[in-house]
Amino acid sequence: MDNEKWDTYLFDDSFQRSRLYFTVLETLRVGRVWVTEMVEDWDRLHKQWTREVRPGEIFDEADWRAAEDGWDAVGQMLQAKAKLLRDRIDRKSDEVKGLRDGVRFSHSIAPWCLTLISSYSTQHRFARRQRESS
Repeated sequence: MDNEKWDTYLFDDSFQRSRLYFTVLETLRVGRVWVTEMVEDWDRLHKQWTREVRPGEIFDEADWRAAEDGWDAVGQMLQAKAKLLRDRIDRKSDEVKGLRDGVRFSHSIAPWCLTLISSYSTQHRFARRQRESS
């Protein structure tokens, strides 16, 4: 890879990459919230159905138990799938944060490194001239 291409990955002078990372992280955050809300909505719907439909008054004991078992089975499946999805979102968020922090790191470290290298180079030349003149 040539130096110019490499620099586009290391430095983000236009803040396009930083903006992209922010947008991706915000989208992942909102997606995670929606997954959590979906599970909470399912639980609220189950409670509302139990409270308003009063299945104990409509169904006989066996049918009511079968309906409750269905609610429970779907709720457990929903919980499991939501956990997998939240875990995947968290892993992807960590990946993007690593990329974002790398760009941020290069912004904060690059001027410091250049100053250090310049200072070291100046000191090295001064020491070499001292040795040569002795």
